[in-house]
Amino acid sequence: VAQLLLALENDEPVEVVGAEDVPVMQGDNLLIVRRLKLSESRISCVQFDRSDQVLVTIASWDRPITDDLYALLKPLPAELFQQG
Repeated sequence: VAQLLLALENDEPVEVVGAEDVPVMQGDNLLIVRRLKLSESRISCVQFDRSDQVLVTIASWDRPITDDLYALLKPLPAELFQQG
């Protein structure tokens, strides 16, 4: 989220004001996605754990995050999710 705000040149403080765990079926697998509610309502943010112990965080500006996105991210190598 901090990287998204930096890219948008938005320096307003943003806080997590709530969270909800949502079950999502991906093929035959159950994925628990945590939807974070932020003080900046134009940011959508979700997190999920992969089986290789990688916590994936997705944030978008003024667009919803669909469940189809999780299926695309699950097979990617863990190195792609590490902060640089």
